[in-house]
Amino acid sequence: MAASFLRIACLVLVLCFAGCDKKGGEAVVLEKEYIPAAPTDQPIQDEKQLSTEQWKVLVEMRADLRKVNVSVEPAQWEKLKPGDKVNVRYSQGRYTGTIWSSELK
Repeated sequence: MAASFLRIACLVLVLCFAGCDKKGGEAVVLEKEYIPAAPTDQPIQDEKQLSTEQWKVLVEMRADLRKVNVSVEPAQWEKLKPGDKVNVRYSQGRYTGTIWSSELK
């Protein structure tokens, strides 16, 4: 039973990585967003709030004008401003076009 579960888990893992294309290129920063952490003693009211703070940058790829949200570190977030040119790398699903992960180079 454990062996069959392990085989299924490996198959799912392989298919997940096989269904993504790595892409990247130059992009322009459109806007920055800071999402504070939800207070621990209160229920989460905004669907974007998590238990940790988030620093996000919305960029537009120059090649295809696709908009991509990139999570960045606070130090990077402070340095960036709208209009800055950055290099972005992201994984895109082959079948749905969904962006699975993104980062600044």
